[in-house]
Amino acid sequence: MICILIPHLLFAETYQVQVGDEIMIFVLGQPEFSQTVKVRPDGMIGYFGKNIKVKGETTDEIRHRVY
Repeated sequence: MICILIPHLLFAETYQVQVGDEIMIFVLGQPEFSQTVKVRPDGMIGYFGKNIKVKGETTDEIRHRVY
């Protein structure tokens, strides 16, 4: 199970991620895959060698891209 969190947002599930946001990625039972990443100016994050577009996406959409 993967959980994507955006710290300090009340309605994070409907929030669309923007450049500069920090995203916390938690992988249940596999802490080595959990990390906090910052959205780069190009709207992407780097996660274990993959560049993933996240700008304008919700946390649920990002979870499907990461998984």
